[in-house]
Amino acid sequence: MDGGALDAAVRPSPASAPGVQHGTNGAMKAHRLHAGAGDSCAGDDIGLVLGASDLDGEFSDRDKHDTSSVGEAFADRAAAYGLRVASLDDLLRCFPSADLARPSAYILYQATNGFRLPLPVGRFGNPFVQGWLWGEIDSRRLFGQTEQQGRIINGSAEFKKLAAEAIQLPFAFRSMAQRLVVSWALRNQTLPLPGWTREVDILFECKHNPNRIPFCVRRQPSTCRSLAILYTEWDVLDLDCYLIYRAARPKIQSSRSRGGGDHLDWPAAVRAAIAFGIGGHAQQPGVVKEYSDGPQPYSGSWEPGDVFEHLQCCGLHADRLILPQGDFRLFMERYAMVDEERKSLQAQFRARFGNPGQDKEQAWIDAHRSCPPIPNGRPVLRIANDYGSRTLFALGPDGLVRGAEAEPDQ
Repeated sequence: MDGGALDAAVRPSPASAPGVQHGTNGAMKAHRLHAGAGDSCAGDDIGLVLGASDLDGEFSDRDKHDTSSVGEAFADRAAAYGLRVASLDDLLRCFPSADLARPSAYILYQATNGFRLPLPVGRFGNPFVQGWLWGEIDSRRLFGQTEQQGRIINGSAEFKKLAAEAIQLPFAFRSMAQRLVVSWALRNQTLPLPGWTREVDILFECKHNPNRIPFCVRRQPSTCRSLAILYTEWDVLDLDCYLIYRAARPKIQSSRSRGGGDHLDWPAAVRAAIAFGIGGHAQQPGVVKEYSDGPQPYSGSWEPGDVFEHLQCCGLHADRLILPQGDFRLFMERYAMVDEERKSLQAQFRARFGNPGQDKEQAWIDAHRSCPPIPNGRPVLRIANDYGSRTLFALGPDGLVRGAEAEPDQ
């Protein structure tokens, strides 16, 4: 096949992404809020549109508030959804083994009934414990014009304190402002903290390298017509699973530990550990003692029971691993399915086109992969796609952007 025919096969016809409508009730909106779907800030750096009026992940011009205080606006909406403006301390004290200095992922999961209930938050929509700067910070200060106007400067002592606090919260429980600070801190080397594993800069990857994130992380297209912006909405809990999966895997990544098929196949080891837990072999202590410095790379015996214990120490509640509806268990099932689909598409490409190059092979695979839809009511992270003003989009049948290139000059 000639190069032109291959390019046409790799690049589907340009199209316009459909808008996505969400029908959510108050409880679902509250759930979206506690998982960070909205926040009192606007992040131009990654193309987010957020605000105190954006608690449920939707945005329109009519939602603009006349309230002068973002804190008051947030408190009004929080009260409407039955949310409590407070620190996490009272919640954590309900668990005798809780460390008030660092919120436990295991305990936060229990306290929210498996992500079903909202966390208490501060007056600007940020979860915090007593003594944290996040309890008093106005998120708008992250986006001010100058330091004299109150802007928190990247690399300042105040910024470093915010980053060190935010990274202690699991991704699913951070506010959007906290996620932005972590992302910026990863880029300017403020993070990781000593002893901590570097977290994937997931906001950067979602915006700039979306196809590098495995398709077991569910996503869907969205648009804001009033702002003429094309977004991708990402399932927040899937992203949380992916970050833990990445942080928990072995530190030295050979081709085998990425998935080569023998005993050093990390995805297979995780699935074996989940099967071990489902079989009732794992001990179920009241509260697992998590690693003090966040999720850590695996370095054990590779026995299923040892891997299962490691995943729990990385902050995964046993319910997430073994229950039929456990989100990490389902994440790993989708991981296996999308990996099999990738291998099948790779074989189809090579049988049809030979070996014209890895870039074209990957572009063809990305254009033909399927992505499971996000169920209704799930918390989403909405990020504007990173494209120029004159861009041709290649969309899959599900409306997701599978490729893009600059429009040629006329």
